[in-house]
Amino acid sequence: MVFFAMNGQVARAKAVASDPFIERMSSSQLRWLAAAAHVERWAAQRSPLLSPPRREELTHFLAMNKSLRAVLAVATGLCVWFAAATLGNFVLRALLPEYTAVERAMNFTLTMLVARLFLGAVSSLAAGAACAAVSRSSKASGYMLAALLLALFVPVHVDLWEKFPLWYHAIFLGSLVPLSILGTKLINRRRQGAA
Repeated sequence: MVFFAMNGQVARAKAVASDPFIERMSSSQLRWLAAAAHVERWAAQRSPLLSPPRREELTHFLAMNKSLRAVLAVATGLCVWFAAATLGNFVLRALLPEYTAVERAMNFTLTMLVARLFLGAVSSLAAGAACAAVSRSSKASGYMLAALLLALFVPVHVDLWEKFPLWYHAIFLGSLVPLSILGTKLINRRRQGAA
């Protein structure tokens, strides 16, 4: 027998097949089971993310609204760039003990500068890949991300112009656009190859 909670009372309904597990349950356990089912149905009605029809509507809306998807893709790419750079910076601090001591003054050695450039390259590739994963097929969002990264970092490097050698600025700023676009192209090619 299967029990359902309805208006505080327990009503019995015959199951299609007899379930020995449910038959061994006490009435209080059956009430809890029925209450859980009721809460699940209520949540599906109230929450757009839990309800399958609402989830399909949201997916359809995002598929139809390409500009919203492009904005989300660029925002995701920016977040991934800064998250990858932050995590990579923690790795640099762990691998190079003297890095922490010179980080505030920005008196980096050649090894540290190369490591920072590598970190920037990995962050740009990851940002481009994340942007492509969200935008799916839009090439424009990858170019918007690259332009926005460049627009964000040019003023920062102008302020830090005397702290780093010219080659460092040139490589970092020069690699932002091509590497982020390469990240988007790698994901798009992989997606096209899988299709």
